[in-house]
Formats: sequence, structure tokens, C-alpha cells
Amino acid sequence: MSEVYDKDVSASAIGDTFGRIVEHMKTSFPLWEEFLSRGVRLQKQYEQTITAFSSFVEGFAKISEHAVRSKGSFEVGASLTNLVTWQRGLEQKMRDSVMSLYSNVLVPLNVKVEDWKKTTTQLKREHDREVQKAVEDIKESGKMTMKTQQSVKKAEKKDNTFKANEKRKKYERLYQETNNLIQLAESRERMYISRAIVEERLWFCGLANAFKLVMDVHVNMMGDVEGLQKILTNMESLSAKPNILTDTVQQFIDQWSIPSLGFSKQHSPLLSNRDIGESRISLASNSSQGSTCTSSSISAPPSLSAAAPPPPSFPPPPGSAPPPPSGMYATPY
Repeated sequence: MSEVYDKDVSASAIGDTFGRIVEHMKTSFPLWEEFLSRGVRLQKQYEQTITAFSSFVEGFAKISEHAVRSKGSFEVGASLTNLVTWQRGLEQKMRDSVMSLYSNVLVPLNVKVEDWKKTTTQLKREHDREVQKAVEDIKESGKMTMKTQQSVKKAEKKDNTFKANEKRKKYERLYQETNNLIQLAESRERMYISRAIVEERLWFCGLANAFKLVMDVHVNMMGDVEGLQKILTNMESLSAKPNILTDTVQQFIDQWSIPSLGFSKQHSPLLSNRDIGESRISLASNSSQGSTCTSSSISAPPSLSAAAPPPPSFPPPPGSAPPPPSGMYATPY
């Protein structure tokens, strides 16, 4: 019989576990708010990084296009263009990642945290009201049980067997009612503890599910590593030996020649390709030094310098031969 009265039926004893859980839930609210604040700063930093990355890729694209239009590096430029295309795809995936963080985590959590505060407050208020009522019912029933127990003891002392049996039956009934009230209070408290635990788990599970969507975008961002590896392998093979030209570039160089100067190359059929090459080098050297064209037997007068202006042009006398074409000088004899 004493087990009923050994139990502490105060509200603090019944709601102690639930109170600790709710207090733990309340202390997490500043953490959620700090998390959201840092998430907003991260989003802004992401946007600035993407803007800078986009500008960088744009500059990289201009260089790759310039390389494509070059005479000897167009195949390297094509490989760089492939890398630019991959980087632009990465840029779009970065934008998707920022949008996923914003739409799946920051915005929903900002609304849910306020709802969680209201739900926690309402749950605690409802729990406290139920516990207070249960404590009052248990105490009232316990008092009646103890009073009946005292009556049983008095009847037994007076050897009033009939009255003692009646009081004992009443005591047993009240004792059972009190135990039922205690069990009902325990069952309700377990229900509130379960509700509090489930509520808190909903928060963390919701965060995990939201971040799963963000991480899916990150996984997709890293999914094309194989394609990037192929691009880098191709770039490495093309740029490993820049002094070795491709067959196409070498063919372009071999087929190059001086553009037409107004006369046919057949005027000097006795000159070999080697002689033509040496003549080109000699002409280029003489032109760079600013010297005038002279014959092997006649030298320019010492009074004429290399920087002297060309002689004035006079009309030819009647019946004489026409002057040579512009830019060509006749050799004096």
C-alpha cells in the first residue's frame, strides 16, 4: 500500500524530463537564426564569386578565340575553347547551387523557425495545463485514500470486523483509483515527451532533407570530371612541346612565298630556290639598313647620303624612251 504514497506527484517531478527536452529545443533557436544569417552572407558571397568567375571566363574565352584565329596555335585554341565551354557549364551549375541553397534551405527555414517557436510554446503550455490537472487529481485521490486507510486502522483496533471490512474495501477501491490516475499521468507524460522528441527530430530531419537537395547539385557539379580529364589530357599533349609544329602549320610555312611584285618569277629561271632565299635575306638586310641600290662597278657619289630625298622628276625630251616604272631605277652605264 505504501507504494502509492512513496511517489512524488508534484508537477516538477512529472514534467521534469519533458521540461529538459523543451528547454533544449528553445536553446536551439538562436543557433538556427545564426545559421540563417550566415547562410545569407554565404549566398551573397557566392553571387559575387560567380560574377567574378563569369568575368574571368569571358576573358579566357577571348584569348582562346584569338588563339583559334592564329596561324600556328589554332589547335591549342580549339582545346582552350573546349575548356571555356566546360567552365561555362560549371558556372551554370554554381548558379544552380546558389539557387538551391536559397530556395530549399534559407527561405523555408526562415519561415519554419518562427512556426517552431509557436509550436514549442503551445506544446509547453498544453503540457503544463495537463500536468497541473493530473497532479491535483492524484493529490485529491491520495488524500481520500489515506483517510480511508486511517479509518481501517481504527476499526481494526476496536475489533469491529464488519466495519473494518467495509473500510478496507473502500480503501482498496480508492487505492486502485489513485494508481489509475498515476498511470494515466505517466501515459500522458510519455505522450508529451514523444511529441517533443518527434517535433525536434522534424527540425533536424527537415534540414537534412533540404541539404540533400543542395548536395545533389554539388554532386552534379562534380559529375563531369571525366569530360574535364579528357580536355586536360588533350591540352597537355598539344602544349607539351611548343617548338614542334603540327603538320598543318609546317605545310603552311613551307608553302609560303613573297607575294607578286608586278612581274613574273620566270624572269630569273637560273636562280635556284636557295639563291632566291639568299636574295630575299640580302634584300631584307639592305632594306633594314636603309642603303641605296648600286651596281658593282659604280658607287654613289660621296655628296649623296642615304637619307637624301629622291631627285626631282623632269619631263623627258621629245622622241626619247619612256621612263621606267615607279619604284624601279635604271642602272647607269
